[in-house]
Amino acid sequence: MNDFVEISLGTLRAAFEKVMTHFQESEGDVVRLKADYFWSIPDDDIYDVTRDPGKLTIGQITESYEQLVSLVGDSDRRVTWEGVWLSEVLRAVGTPRTRKS
Repeated sequence: MNDFVEISLGTLRAAFEKVMTHFQESEGDVVRLKADYFWSIPDDDIYDVTRDPGKLTIGQITESYEQLVSLVGDSDRRVTWEGVWLSEVLRAVGTPRTRKS
């Protein structure tokens, strides 16, 4: 039995590109969102489904997005939390009820 979940980064990249292409074709180059704040589960709790999560925190989409903009503008910046921030922004963009039509 494998104790780890394996994710192919090549497959993940291909799926990401397909999703981004879909959004650009359907929404244009900018997606407008109706929400900026979201509930966030602390890192120590998010993947432990054997118990209820601890206290929820509040995240901000624009703050996460600003971190990604900063990453793109700085070729020397070390990638640390950007994957988490990217996932927060993608969740908002990918949730139909948060997009402003």
